[in-house]
Amino acid sequence: MPALPDSFGFSVTVGDIESSRRFYADLYPHDHISDGVFAGIPYVAIMRDGETLVNIFQKTDENPLQAVFPTLKVDSVEAYQERVQQLGGDVVIPASTCPCTDAPFAVCVDVSGNQFMIKQLRAL
Repeated sequence: MPALPDSFGFSVTVGDIESSRRFYADLYPHDHISDGVFAGIPYVAIMRDGETLVNIFQKTDENPLQAVFPTLKVDSVEAYQERVQQLGGDVVIPASTCPCTDAPFAVCVDVSGNQFMIKQLRAL
């Protein structure tokens, strides 16, 4: 079994991405803000020391991310997404590469439908 995950950061889906950018940029001490579009979803990432503190995703009907959810730091996204499925959860966005950190991640749901992200630290 892989090492236990650590919790870090969180993600939100919002109607007004610019007001949320201002809010979270003022709330969290950061050294970098990245924005772009991933899989057709506009996003803003507020980062410190190469780790994402907050992901802000534009809420749309097509966006499978529809909640506030935590990010869990794992040693292996591949191993953990398999473990999630073995336990009865599901993978909403399979193992992908984060455009702002080049780190592997996946978005999963637990047996009650709660979303969470699993993410590896970027390789140095």
